[in-house]
Amino acid sequence: TAKVIPVTADLLSPAVQDVEYKLRPGMVTLTWTSMNIQAYREHVHEGLRRLEELVLSVNDVIESRIEASLKTVASTLLVELPEDRAFSLDAFVAAQQTVTAERAEALQGKNLEVEAAVEDLVALIAGYGLDPHVKSPTEEDVERLRTHYAHYMYAALLNCVKSSLNALKKRVASMGGPLDSTVASLLPASAPLVGPPGTA
Repeated sequence: TAKVIPVTADLLSPAVQDVEYKLRPGMVTLTWTSMNIQAYREHVHEGLRRLEELVLSVNDVIESRIEASLKTVASTLLVELPEDRAFSLDAFVAAQQTVTAERAEALQGKNLEVEAAVEDLVALIAGYGLDPHVKSPTEEDVERLRTHYAHYMYAALLNCVKSSLNALKKRVASMGGPLDSTVASLLPASAPLVGPPGTA
């Protein structure tokens, strides 16, 4: 059986319960000599197949779309610092403003990709057919998943900014320029810094 990723365990719990419900007759009323044992086995095998297919699909969305985008964001530098070129401070700032704007736009695209992947994940799980006796995932479980990946995106962006500022600090220090004014000139006035989701 495919491994359930912990963050999806609550959302996938109803699907697991659905299989357990299908197994119940075998633990309560059926014996291996019952006339309808073959139909029961086929019913259980189909339930297990559907559950494994769901878990594999969920894991694929997380690994190939969500985690891959988060890794890209975390490893992105907002500046370009070629070692084989010398710049005047003004030329350096002008060049970095262009690079920073382009990469900030790319990061916004990755943020939207993660948001879309999370919503596709929710829809995938919500669309899984359950026995009427099994309750569907709760809205609280859905919100916990969204909040989980919102925090991971914040952490990835924070790592991106810190790495970029450290690289910039190292390069500007080697140029002998004023670090504070250089950093300030690269930060777009229209992009205020914000805290993680849930903070004011």
